[in-house]
Amino acid sequence: MASRIRSIAGIAFALSLVVSACGDDDDADDTAATTAPAATQSTVEETSPPTTASATTPETTAAPDAPETTAAAPDETSAPAGELTDSYRGVTADSIKIGVLLLDLELLKESAGIELKWGDNEGQYREAIDTVNENGGVLGRMLDPVFVYVDPLSETGYQEACVQLTQDEQVFAVIGFVRPASAALCYTETGDTPFVGYLSDITSDVFEASVLPVVTSNPLPERLDVALVDVVADTGALEGKTIAILGNNDERNQLVTDTLAGHGYEVTDAVVTNQPTDDAAADAAELDVIIERWASLGINYVLDTTGLDRPLAAANRAGFAADWATNRATILSLSRFESGATEAEIARAIVVSEPQVEAIYQSGDELTVECVDRWDANHPEEPAVFFPGPDDVDNLQRIARSCNQAQTFAKIADAAGPDLTAETFADAVANLGSYAVAMQPFASLSADKWDAGDVVALYTWDSEAQDYVAGDLINIG
Repeated sequence: MASRIRSIAGIAFALSLVVSACGDDDDADDTAATTAPAATQSTVEETSPPTTASATTPETTAAPDAPETTAAAPDETSAPAGELTDSYRGVTADSIKIGVLLLDLELLKESAGIELKWGDNEGQYREAIDTVNENGGVLGRMLDPVFVYVDPLSETGYQEACVQLTQDEQVFAVIGFVRPASAALCYTETGDTPFVGYLSDITSDVFEASVLPVVTSNPLPERLDVALVDVVADTGALEGKTIAILGNNDERNQLVTDTLAGHGYEVTDAVVTNQPTDDAAADAAELDVIIERWASLGINYVLDTTGLDRPLAAANRAGFAADWATNRATILSLSRFESGATEAEIARAIVVSEPQVEAIYQSGDELTVECVDRWDANHPEEPAVFFPGPDDVDNLQRIARSCNQAQTFAKIADAAGPDLTAETFADAVANLGSYAVAMQPFASLSADKWDAGDVVALYTWDSEAQDYVAGDLINIG
């Protein structure tokens, strides 16, 4: 079933929400083609020659077996072992009712003039859920989705959706995307409705405020900060370098500093900046001062957690020839030169980030390939578009993310056992361990780890391809 929650509010709020939901939701959506990485746990290494940007599905290569999943046995219940019962709100012996949150893209276009070409988002989730059901569902229970379209123009849209799903529809759990991440607490803070989704602005504060696990596919920022240092250090690129750090707060800068110290490297300068802001001129002035300082200190390697578009432009203006590494994927975008950087600066910068779906597919990751290929086979009118241009349907990431969330929910619910309740679901998260789903050949959950993603890739510039290319998929779990 489907319903639409509509509450007209200011266009300014709509722009704020959409930029957040669609920008951070896809740090590098408008990306050029990347080399196919191999799904291994090795240190960074460039592999195949780069592909060219294309709206066709590339060929895949073989990938290794997925990691084994560990799970706790379900709690003992009064029902006979293995018997399926009406164990909880939204759970019957035959089905599990789950809410699916979708942005009302039609309303967004009609009321704010903003068009997001995500394709048939409801159809993408239906396909992912059908796949789970056709493979036996969850211990024989079929997933029964309830689709709710959230008004992106309303400041209370996600709250209204929460009330509808938990009180009116009486769902067991909810999957999808919310922004801000704290909106997921409407489900989990009361301890009665599990949430599995993608939270682009997730912080540890949200986890700490929740009773039930808030399961998100993306890693916490601090885990990506540690991964940035670990991956770059493993390449040997920091040997003999005079190192600076650029971050948005002292806490993250200190984490990078401490991680570097663990690898035996000292930091010469750590700078906190507000960039990028809406005031490009102010950002440029601030960065020019920072670059001048670094030049005087002899800095020749910068680790960044803010995004490099404007810092590289400042380096160009000053003739500052340092090497750079970032865990923000902004310079993977085709707009990488718009701030004023040239290839000279881009070529000196590497990116350690969650890999694009294109790269995961090209690696031959079995679950991602199966997800995308099934969609293409069943939806020839709207095939997955790889490396979409501005006029293309931008649906690949949504197709894969729908599979990711449906598979993650099913994997946890399966581990919870026949007596499926909010409590047994939480216990299953606590004991799940390592697993694999579409988009994530490496993932894990535990009692103190609710951010599932454990996969990154190192992107380096290829001057011949005029593009960034991805190395091996790296397990940071």
